[in-house]
Amino acid sequence: MADNGAGVAARPVGRSSWEWAGGIVETVIFLTCLLYLGTNELWALLLWEIVAVLYLVVGGFVVWRGRARGVVDPVDARAVVRWMWIPPVLSAIVGANSAVTALVARSGGVDDAGGALLTIAASLGIILSWMLLQVGLSEVYQVLGATSREPELQFPGERAPATLDYLYFAFTIGTSFATSDVEVLGIRTRRVVLVHSIVGFFYNALVVAVAFQVLQGLASR
Repeated sequence: MADNGAGVAARPVGRSSWEWAGGIVETVIFLTCLLYLGTNELWALLLWEIVAVLYLVVGGFVVWRGRARGVVDPVDARAVVRWMWIPPVLSAIVGANSAVTALVARSGGVDDAGGALLTIAASLGIILSWMLLQVGLSEVYQVLGATSREPELQFPGERAPATLDYLYFAFTIGTSFATSDVEVLGIRTRRVVLVHSIVGFFYNALVVAVAFQVLQGLASR
């Protein structure tokens, strides 16, 4: 396998129980996401949010503890590389749909408990979709590195990058639109970084801003 960008050759490794569990939860998130987009019902949005929160909290704990490895089997990576764009795109769509829902609920008034719950749930959906967008793109960067013959990213230090390194890279671009201390080497990753920066800018300016405006409006009532 080619160097993953940290100067250390990475060897293919088998899937751990955490990786299998993560794959199952990601599938559930995908299905509940489609359910919400298909029904546009509050219960479907809440169901998606519950699964998303569990995924982010448990996954964040696993990654923070260093149990999630950054090495990806090239065979597995090549099998999914064409479909890796689907989770980030769906996350962005859910966020946009939640933004519209929040705006409609706000314009229609939130005097009743149901309207307030819908507004809060929609605003939370925007924030969760933004986080899932960054997580999905971090997986895209990780898979691109595993399927490339040459290093796509150069991380500081000599060790092979872990999953936390790719999350750090994706969230840095998502918040500051800059690559920080990570050097982008491959043309494929440069394309993704370019799209990531553009989408992130408009997503933050138009979609995420709606969530904070709506929540601020609720707090001022």
